[in-house]
Amino acid sequence: VLVAVDGLYLHHVNLRLRRTAQLAQQASEAKTQFLSSMSHDIRTPMNAVLGMMSIARHHVQDPEYVAQCLDKSVSAGKRLLTLINDILDISKIESGQFALTPSNVSVREIFSELTDMFAPQMRDKNLHFTSRAADLAHPVVLADAIRLNQIYMNLLSNAVKYTRPGGSIDLKLYEEAVPDDDTLTSLVFSVSDNGIGMTKEFQDQMYQSFSREISTQVNRIQGSGLGLAIVHQMVDLMGGTITCESVVEKGTVFTVRLKLPVVKQQVRSDGKSSGDAADVSGLHLLVAEDNELNWEIPA
Repeated sequence: VLVAVDGLYLHHVNLRLRRTAQLAQQASEAKTQFLSSMSHDIRTPMNAVLGMMSIARHHVQDPEYVAQCLDKSVSAGKRLLTLINDILDISKIESGQFALTPSNVSVREIFSELTDMFAPQMRDKNLHFTSRAADLAHPVVLADAIRLNQIYMNLLSNAVKYTRPGGSIDLKLYEEAVPDDDTLTSLVFSVSDNGIGMTKEFQDQMYQSFSREISTQVNRIQGSGLGLAIVHQMVDLMGGTITCESVVEKGTVFTVRLKLPVVKQQVRSDGKSSGDAADVSGLHLLVAEDNELNWEIPA
């Protein structure tokens, strides 16, 4: 009996050791994948920044050409900064160090800024863009404005990336009542396109970090595969849901539902609502910077 018990114990120990070794192997492969993805995605815009700056230095006598080089450098720099911010966000979320900062948010204002921001990209790519925001019973909610905007921007950015010129993108925003709780509202954001779509196999793993579908069409489009991972993590942190319907060569529809606390607006004696921004005129702000090069950059 003791031998049998000892044998069973050793069997369980061996299973645990194999599982530990398997997890270590997976972690090693994930690290290799991370370094491979990042070395390429970071190097590409960095080379563009340095290359354009070098070209500009050799054409200082041609202001117009220098301005074009600087514009390209700024564009590549923004791409690099976005990538770095995405990496930091994923790292914070997965380490449990990420925290939301709720405040009063005007949903209409975020939606309006979002459509205004992407309208030029739509025109440049000859995309038919429609955006519809329903009359909201609760136009002000309690949420992290930056992260809410980040969710919407990532989804809309993907729609623009993966929709061919001449295609169409439809943006919708509306709310649904939360049964038996008038302190919450279900904010629904939907992005649909008739772009290249996704295979069923890729949809099963699309929320994993650095996941990108392998195809000749996708490979030509810049991206790190972090956008959907961040969106999914953010939606989870906010206690919401995200659904996707996609068919190859037909298009994709992403729908995000977030249950958010409503902010009851009260009209003050001066006619403004309690949700209006505070008057900060006359206040002074001290900004400190410990990097000498950054001193030369205007705020």
